[in-house]
Amino acid sequence: MLQHRFDEIRTMLHTHLDEAECLQIFVAEGSTARLKELIAQLRRIKGVKVIKFIQTAARR
Repeated sequence: MLQHRFDEIRTMLHTHLDEAECLQIFVAEGSTARLKELIAQLRRIKGVKVIKFIQTAARR
């Protein structure tokens, strides 16, 4: 599973939109390079239709 390969994933939400489609929301924290790698892996998954990446600055 993807979340086992990426410790950056803090939590996930999975919900069924209808009988054929699901929505998954990932909350991840990490370096830009590592998060780009995560997105690249998501794009390789058959059936993925949309990926929307929203980035926020970390608190310091």
